[in-house]
Amino acid sequence: MNLRKLILHIIENAESRKKEYRFDILEEKIRNIENICFLLEKEFMLIQFIPDFYPPSSSLEKEWAKSSDILLAEYFNCLGYVSEALKSRGDSADVLAMKNNRQILVADAKCFRITRTARNQKDFKVNSLSSWRKKSSYAILVAPLTLYPIQESQIYSQAISSNVLLISYSQLQFLLSNKNNFSLDDLEKNLFNVKNLFSGQTQTKKMSEYFKNVNKAILSLTSATSNEYFEFIREKENSALFITKEETLSWLEKLKERINKMDINQLRQELDRFYRISEKIEILSNTLKYANNLINVLKNSI
Repeated sequence: MNLRKLILHIIENAESRKKEYRFDILEEKIRNIENICFLLEKEFMLIQFIPDFYPPSSSLEKEWAKSSDILLAEYFNCLGYVSEALKSRGDSADVLAMKNNRQILVADAKCFRITRTARNQKDFKVNSLSSWRKKSSYAILVAPLTLYPIQESQIYSQAISSNVLLISYSQLQFLLSNKNNFSLDDLEKNLFNVKNLFSGQTQTKKMSEYFKNVNKAILSLTSATSNEYFEFIREKENSALFITKEETLSWLEKLKERINKMDINQLRQELDRFYRISEKIEILSNTLKYANNLINVLKNSI
């Protein structure tokens, strides 16, 4: 059972419990996953997409978000920090990490549906995350690589001016796979400190310019070659997209079968429109192509 299926199973079991107990149940079950660091090293990015069969704004969707927070906290534990997912949501970060009994960073885990096409600035809340750091030195926003705006966006200039690191699940997974090549002090100085990362450079709104610096820092920290790094990113992105795509297509086909058994044509059309089945199938058919083009853009910027 891969990490994605494991989280689906944990959430399904938590759904039968009272709402006020679910976070604690999710946290206990996830923290007790055997070989959690090994799983995160191999499959961390499988959590980046919310299952499309979860109804929007449902308790299931919220529990997926909470699970991603807990897994991100476990990720930082695997790196060597002492981390926890915070229960409160809204006016605080999702994750707090400490080192040497001192608050060192806050982090925010963003998950989206694979069929999401709009890449809106408001979804990332860069300035809010910066204000939530309080005593922490660093702030990190994690999102699927394919959901970051690919051309120009204010989130990149905001991240630089607010000293917030924008990074993807696949990049974090690469760092975890190579954690023996760097210290936490080096990681903080050379990657988490965005002011240092862009020292002497003008602010940019371009994705390629922002991630060029992030990618160079990761390559320097891990001593990896550009080809090794981008082949890892490509493989993990494609794998996560394929697994989630197949999961979503299977659900959509079953949904279509159910709709097709209905006798009233108008009802069939209405349901197709409501669930955006045709639109989502078209989006899924282009996900791998989009990811590969994006990775090529980033690789060519090095």
